[in-house]
Amino acid sequence: MAAASRYDELVERIARRVEEALASPRIVRVERVEPVAAPNLAVLYGVPVYLIGGGYAGQLRRFYYMRHDGGRLWVLECARYISIYGRRGDMLVPVVLCGFPTQYAGREYEAYYIEERGPFRTVECDERDIVNLERVERGEDPILIIDRHGLYRRGVPQDWWAKYVELQEMVRHLQETVYDLERDRSELLTNLRMREAEIQVLREEIERLRMQHTKLRAEVGSWYIEYLRLKSEVKVQQEVADLLEEMFRRLAARIRELGALLAGAKEAAPKVEERGEEREREEAGGGG
Repeated sequence: MAAASRYDELVERIARRVEEALASPRIVRVERVEPVAAPNLAVLYGVPVYLIGGGYAGQLRRFYYMRHDGGRLWVLECARYISIYGRRGDMLVPVVLCGFPTQYAGREYEAYYIEERGPFRTVECDERDIVNLERVERGEDPILIIDRHGLYRRGVPQDWWAKYVELQEMVRHLQETVYDLERDRSELLTNLRMREAEIQVLREEIERLRMQHTKLRAEVGSWYIEYLRLKSEVKVQQEVADLLEEMFRRLAARIRELGALLAGAKEAAPKVEERGEEREREEAGGGG
């Protein structure tokens, strides 16, 4: 609920800033004069503003101007950082971050939302003090330079202009670097999501193997119990077999003994018969 509340608050705040930005520029006149052509805010919006002798003022979020001493007095409102998001469905995609376009800048979106971060600063200057307004409108310069104290008109050392050109080239290089880094970041995020998907698949496979291992372990346990039972049964059967073998051995010995007795009896039978006949003859002779 807290995350949804912060999201709604962010969307509402960005939408309010969009409405304010769409309402600019406004023409403020202190006298009745013919309206003059107004610079396009779409070209100047988000352009970094640099004051000669005053440093970085921020990114231009809106401006006003009015007639003053035969010219136009500009009032520029600058934000510390400006970011633009494009909406696709329920998702906000960063289009411009801190004044630098991202890899999503060339796509179409259902709506655009602007986030402007403070602190905010107001700069007043004469239009003649803006050194490179036309060059910025044509997209030739990335920074709007303001010379309120006439340092530029009094003459600027050549090394300062060389430094300024170097800074412009540095800004262009930084813009390209930010774009490349954003593209690399997107590719890394894509690779990260792929790795996360692979890790998820591996986790599922590991979980499946773990379950299979648990099942096999249970089966091996049951097999081991059956093995112990069969081992015990085989041991009992072995003891019975040993007992039967001993009984058969004794029985065979007795059979051999009986066989020997029978053989001896067969050998002694004729002698016994002969002795019986002799005894009968002796008894018969004595009686006569």
